[in-house]
Amino acid sequence: WANGMLIVASAGNIFESGETNVRYPAAFDNVIAVSGANATVDGLSAISRFGPEIELIAPGENIYTTSIDNTRYDCREGTAYSAGFVAGVAALVWSNNPGLTNQQVRNILTSTAVRIDGLDDDQQGYGLVRADSALGFDPPPVVQYTITAVADSGGSISPPGAVVVNEGASQSFSITADAGYQIRDVLVNGSSVGAVSNYTFEDVTKNHTIHASFEVAESIPLPLSIDWFDLTDTSNRVWARVRVDWEVSGEDLKTVKVDITGPNNDSRTWNVSGSSASGTHEFSFHRGFGTYTVTLTVTDGSGAITESKEIDL
Repeated sequence: WANGMLIVASAGNIFESGETNVRYPAAFDNVIAVSGANATVDGLSAISRFGPEIELIAPGENIYTTSIDNTRYDCREGTAYSAGFVAGVAALVWSNNPGLTNQQVRNILTSTAVRIDGLDDDQQGYGLVRADSALGFDPPPVVQYTITAVADSGGSISPPGAVVVNEGASQSFSITADAGYQIRDVLVNGSSVGAVSNYTFEDVTKNHTIHASFEVAESIPLPLSIDWFDLTDTSNRVWARVRVDWEVSGEDLKTVKVDITGPNNDSRTWNVSGSSASGTHEFSFHRGFGTYTVTLTVTDGSGAITESKEIDL
C-alpha cells in the first residue's frame, strides 16, 4: 500500500470450520476485504465469512469458470471469486485513469457500490461492487503539491529539485555528504531539523521546501599509542641479549626511544614520521646477565607516552 499498490483479498469461506471471522490478509487495514453474495446477488452467500473489516461484496456463487482439473467449465462458489470481481473492476478503473492513486481507486469502488437490502455493514461493507458505476464515475482532479529540494556544495539530496507529490501522500529525502564533508544543517520550510541524513514529509497537503547545507568534516586527531611492545631473550653463554619489537601510532610521530637499565645501560633514539611506525632492535651486553628494565618512549606533535617492561637475561 505504501508503494502505491491496491490489494484486494477474499474474506474467506466458512466450510466445515464454522468460523465466520474475516481471514488475513483481508483483515488488514490497507486491504480491501470482499465477502461473497449468493447466486441471485440479493443476500450473503451461506459460505462467506463476514465482519467489520468487510469493505465490498461481489458475486460468490454459481460462478461459471474453468474446473480444477482444467478439462471443462463448471459452476463454482467461494469468496476467492468475489475478490476477483473487485480486483477486475479496480483494474478497469485504474487503466481508464492511470493517474489515480490507490486510495482514489479504493474510494471510487466504495462510493459507487450499491447496497443490498437486508444485509448489514459487516456482511456487505459499502455494498455490491458495480463496474458500470465505477467506470462512469468522474473522479475529482488529482491535487498535487511541489516539494523543492536543494543541496549546497559539499553533498547531495535525493530526489533533487522540484518533486511533485499527490495530496495525502508521503515523500522521503536522503541527504549525503561528499568525502571530506559532513552535514551541517537541514532546513524544512526554513526551520532547522538538525544535521539529519533522512527526512520524510507525511500526509502532504501543501508545498514544502527542504534545504541541506554541508561543511568540511572535522578531522579527529589520531591518539598517540603504543600498539605492540615485546621483549625476547636471545642470549647465549657469553652475551646477554634482548630483542625489542615495537609498533606505534599517532597523529604526527616524531621519535621512538628505547632505554635499558640494569647490570648495564643503553639508550637509543630513532626519528620517525607519519601516523605509524614499527621496529625491531637487539641490545647486547658482554656477560651482562641479570634483570633489565626496558622503557619505550614515543613522541608526536601532542606529547609523549612511555611503557616499561622487565626481562631476566
